[in-house]
Amino acid sequence: NSLEVAANHSKAFLYGLSPFGIAPSKRNIKSITLNDVNNFYSYINPQIVTFYVYSSINKVKTISILEKHFSNWQKQNTIQPREYSYNFFNGVKTIFIDNPNLEQSTIYITKWSEPKYNKNFYATDIANHIIGGGFHSRLNKRLRINGGKTYGIGSYHLQFSNIGRVAITTSTRTDETINTLLLIIDEMGRAGKFGVTQEEIINAKKYLSGSVPLNLEAPNYLINRLISMDFYGKEYGGILKISNEI
Repeated sequence: NSLEVAANHSKAFLYGLSPFGIAPSKRNIKSITLNDVNNFYSYINPQIVTFYVYSSINKVKTISILEKHFSNWQKQNTIQPREYSYNFFNGVKTIFIDNPNLEQSTIYITKWSEPKYNKNFYATDIANHIIGGGFHSRLNKRLRINGGKTYGIGSYHLQFSNIGRVAITTSTRTDETINTLLLIIDEMGRAGKFGVTQEEIINAKKYLSGSVPLNLEAPNYLINRLISMDFYGKEYGGILKISNEI
């Protein structure tokens, strides 16, 4: 699956050897031993772990347990990011994976973005919607409607409490891979150089504001919003606020 392969390389590049970055294969899973599992815990370190303790045990007892088992973390080896060798294509750091049997290839572009609910969070969300997050986005018009390079292209704004990332993904005919990649790079460059229009911003704000009530109708969406309120705080997780200054 070319999309899965591209996404796995993207996550490995951004997150390194962490739960977000590691993509296991069947061979990897079958080869796991008890010793591997035990060794895993020796590589856990404060840089990649947060404890959430929801228990009847009081705070003093909880801290004593954590100190007993994890006080020597600083003495452990830290996990290093996976090493990659890159090509540079029009100034963009690129990984090409060659599979001669594929009739369709996948392009996956990713970069760091704002974490959830920091001061530029909604501005990033609106920019993402304009560039590739909606059916009438710039990328979809350029590559699908006008260019005929793909059945669809989209960008996604994924947010966590302390980090975020934006990803663009599409599939195209193998012989059109480079041409499609050039179009994406050109469109992103145009957005970076000339910005977006006020009309695009207004339409994006209307869409995002109108989607909030719809996201509260189904029980699973509602409970996810409640979890978000608990995790990020009621001020940020409860109500979507899109400033008029954006």
